[in-house]
Amino acid sequence: MVLLNHIQISNVTISSLTTNANINITPNGTGDVVLSSDTVYVGDLNTAAVLTTNGTGNLTISTHNGDANQGNITLINGA
Repeated sequence: MVLLNHIQISNVTISSLTTNANINITPNGTGDVVLSSDTVYVGDLNTAAVLTTNGTGNLTISTHNGDANQGNITLINGA
């Protein structure tokens, strides 16, 4: 486990030690934030949005909250 100011890095989890605090990822200069995964969850995994790519430039934004308000938006060849 590593502690940096109010951030804890433990195994595969980066978490805030301050209640309700945001965790900002800010590159220096023109750098990008790169998430090397086909699926990225946004939220608490229960009523969250999911960003998914199939590796061909298509990006799908899905909501899965278990009611009639769930749905998908797909950006085709958005690269």
